[in-house]
Amino acid sequence: MNGNIIVAHGMRRGRQNQALEAFISELVKDDIHHYHIAFLESEHQDLETVMTTLIQSGVKQLKVVPLLLFSAMHYLKDI
Repeated sequence: MNGNIIVAHGMRRGRQNQALEAFISELVKDDIHHYHIAFLESEHQDLETVMTTLIQSGVKQLKVVPLLLFSAMHYLKDI
C-alpha cells in the first residue's frame, strides 16, 4: 500500500493550518489518489507524525510532495 503526503510550511499554533488544509484538500481533490497533509510547523500534524501514522496503518511506500512557495532551508534540510 502506498501513501502520498503533501507537506506545507504551516504554523506552529492557531487556526491557519486548518484553513491551509482545507485549501490544499480542495486543490488536490482526486478520487484515485488520496493525499495526507503534513506541516513543517505544527504541534500535532507534523511530517513525522503523519508518516508514523501511515506506516502503522500498513503503508509500505511513501511519496512526499513539498508545497512550498520558496525553496529555502525547510526544503533543503527538513524534507
